[in-house]
Amino acid sequence: MREEWIELLLEAKALGLTVEEVREFLGLTDDSLTDEKDVLQVNHRHVIFTIDEGLLEVFLLHRHLLKDLMDASSKLITDFFQKKAKVTPGIISGLHTFGSR
Repeated sequence: MREEWIELLLEAKALGLTVEEVREFLGLTDDSLTDEKDVLQVNHRHVIFTIDEGLLEVFLLHRHLLKDLMDASSKLITDFFQKKAKVTPGIISGLHTFGSR
């Protein structure tokens, strides 16, 4: 099911449609996407993982490893919350490939 949604959104993006336009077309509203009683009302947390300057060259030469790095950081957060609070967090990951210099 997840793969079908990803494929649908990629096709919509290729056509120049936004996620909101796809939702509108499908008749989906925020209320229909989740059952409020199953969603905890919590503040969001913003976590930043950085790469040590000594490793930058490794990732410049092997950019495909950035996906593995992002997956590992998501798994770390997920494992922590599942162990400590017995909940599965929602995670949105973004990759900034520009430097701080």
